Amino acid sequence: MRYLYLHGFASGPQSTKGVAFEKHYAGRGIRIERLDLRVPTFEHLRLSAMIDKVKDEIGPTEESVVLIGSSLGGLTAAHVAAGNRRVKGLVLMAPAFGLVARWREQLGPAWDEWQRS
Repeated sequence: MRYLYLHGFASGPQSTKGVAFEKHYAGRGIRIERLDLRVPTFEHLRLSAMIDKVKDEIGPTEESVVLIGSSLGGLTAAHVAAGNRRVKGLVLMAPAFGLVARWREQLGPAWDEWQRS
């Protein structure tokens, strides 16, 4: 069984939370792999690229996986799990469900400008 930690927006694999998860579970003999989901770059994040990154990391083997996701990483984990029978468990911390609708509402006209750029 593999355990993959998926960080949130404006975070990374070296986040305090990710490192704490790794340390906590290492003491129990469980290895947590912290992925870097800032793809293609932080400035040009794409949920689709994040999903693809996790799928690529899971790879073609038959090994089962547990995804641990925080915020945007939780949303990513849910999307990956929905289409992958190898994902046997999810730990979602404040998953960013409804993220696009919330951003669109908060940004108002700036959202439309961003979409055109």
